[in-house]
Amino acid sequence: MMFTEILLQSTPTINWFEVGNLPTLLVKFFINVSVVFLIVSQIYSKTNDKKEYAFTYFIFNILIFFICYLMVSVTNLGIGFGFGLFALFSIMRYRTQTISIKDMTYLFAVVSVAVMNAISVAQMGILELIFINASIVGALFVMERHFFSENLVSRKVHYEKVKLVQPQHYEELKADLEDRMGLNIKKIEVSSVNYLTDSAILRAYFDANEYSGLGAEIDLDEMDKAKFSEPAVA
Repeated sequence: MMFTEILLQSTPTINWFEVGNLPTLLVKFFINVSVVFLIVSQIYSKTNDKKEYAFTYFIFNILIFFICYLMVSVTNLGIGFGFGLFALFSIMRYRTQTISIKDMTYLFAVVSVAVMNAISVAQMGILELIFINASIVGALFVMERHFFSENLVSRKVHYEKVKLVQPQHYEELKADLEDRMGLNIKKIEVSSVNYLTDSAILRAYFDANEYSGLGAEIDLDEMDKAKFSEPAVA
């Protein structure tokens, strides 16, 4: 009987309908999601065609926002733990594929926004928080649209001439791709090379204004077969 009383006394009371800091959480979450929407949908996606990265940026931001908000709400952890999470997520890298520096910068931006909105100190007003977020969005917009305004789109290319992938054959590789794809290629990145199958995965970048409806992935062998199999025009 005494053990039951002690157990009941040590059981925490759950306040199912207590509002608590819910209004503050909702305001912060609305600001956070709005900022990430502007960064991903209105800035990043306008000049980058990597749709899978947009999904990652949104989910990363939302998850980190709630993790940081819940962690700093525990008095034993405090804001220091939130900064620890920030450092952890900011240096995190995917191991499945190479991510460009620009994409990593956007990932760092959405992580930073989530942490700042989640762990903002009590003395900081909503207007100050809005100003900080607006400054980040404004900086990204200006840098993306005015300093790096070249509108390029990229396509993954399955390439079979492995010898041309070497740096000293870059111009020859570029000329071959332009001839076979019919596009003026601005730059080429090598994603992977498989010497067992004599094939490589490339990412070709070209002007979006010249885009001719190519798919997200291009098999040059299939493209060549389609060209040669086209019926002759009388």
